[in-house]
Amino acid sequence: MISVVIKYWLLIMPVAFLIGCASNPPVQQSSESGDQLIRVFSHARELVEKHAYEEAAQIYRQFLDHYPGHIFADDAAYRLAYLHVVADPVNPLYDYEKARLLFQKFIETYKNSRYINACTNWLAVLQPRKGQNSPGLSDKTDVMQLKQQISDLRSENIKLRTTLAELQEAIER
Repeated sequence: MISVVIKYWLLIMPVAFLIGCASNPPVQQSSESGDQLIRVFSHARELVEKHAYEEAAQIYRQFLDHYPGHIFADDAAYRLAYLHVVADPVNPLYDYEKARLLFQKFIETYKNSRYINACTNWLAVLQPRKGQNSPGLSDKTDVMQLKQQISDLRSENIKLRTTLAELQEAIER
């Protein structure tokens, strides 16, 4: 009985291994050390914090071009897609439709990634809304209008403070 189980296991395991290898792209190790790659990703993260979105995206794209099967490729692909949902008026990459396409491509490419749930959540948020041609289009417009209103109100506040100071000065005379 045990020998039958062992023989069966010896026949199935190589097949299961080959199937597993065929479904996942081969993992490539780059000639760069892990420390160098961590520095590259840290630099890209710093660029995002400095609102240099295009430069950060370029780092992620170059990494994906040079090391598409690397163990950090999913990290670069996720971060690249994420740059398209950063709602910053100076972000030239801000584009919900492009983000949706990149998150969908991510799910198709990196089926075993730790970012799958995050991408799935983003896709749920970015789905086109009823009566809306482009996901997030009205959201972007609303944000820009609200920022303009804030700017206008700040200007009005400064004028009112100046007027108030002039009135108080006139009363004191």
